[in-house]
Amino acid sequence: MPTTAQLNACAANAQHSTGPRTPEGKGTSSRNALKFGLYSQANLLPGEDPADLDQLTHDLEQQYRPQTPDETLLLHDLVRGMWLERRYSRIETEIVHLRFAALSEEDRRHPLGAIYIHDAEGPNLLDKIARRLAAAQRQTRRARAELRRLQAERCTLELDLAPPPEPANPHPVKPLPSPSVRFDRPAPAAPPASIPTPIRTPHDCWDNPALRL
Repeated sequence: MPTTAQLNACAANAQHSTGPRTPEGKGTSSRNALKFGLYSQANLLPGEDPADLDQLTHDLEQQYRPQTPDETLLLHDLVRGMWLERRYSRIETEIVHLRFAALSEEDRRHPLGAIYIHDAEGPNLLDKIARRLAAAQRQTRRARAELRRLQAERCTLELDLAPPPEPANPHPVKPLPSPSVRFDRPAPAAPPASIPTPIRTPHDCWDNPALRL
């Protein structure tokens, strides 16, 4: 299993991606953009702003940067789940506003209680919307968890295939200095030792004619 530091490093490296460079990669990237565009248009309802869905899709794509078809599919599920969360929250708000406009003057003293009572006695729309909102939240959590799992596995595989770094040597061994003695030339001769002064005896003095006078 990769460590937290390795996963963070892998995610940081993905943020520096410059996108596809080969013609094949650019073609695949352009088709992904087309899929996202068609997907966004197909999930719009009257009153919904396409720019909001495009911004949500772009932000999630920049955050997760899918690299495989499975990751792209899970990103679609994540976008849809989050978009449905916004949609059901907005529908719940509009239903409350409509119910409030239909309240009598007496019920407006406690509007929220009266709205929920009337709705529970009738079509029970707020409860149905709450269940759909909870289902969208579960879809969002599942898609996000599965997408992160796939990307963690891919990051682990990339780390396993990467060449190991060269070990650092904190104490490098310095080479020994080259010897100063050259074997292609004879060594200089040692200087001659000093000749000691001979010790003279009385017998040596008699051998000298100059000392006999």
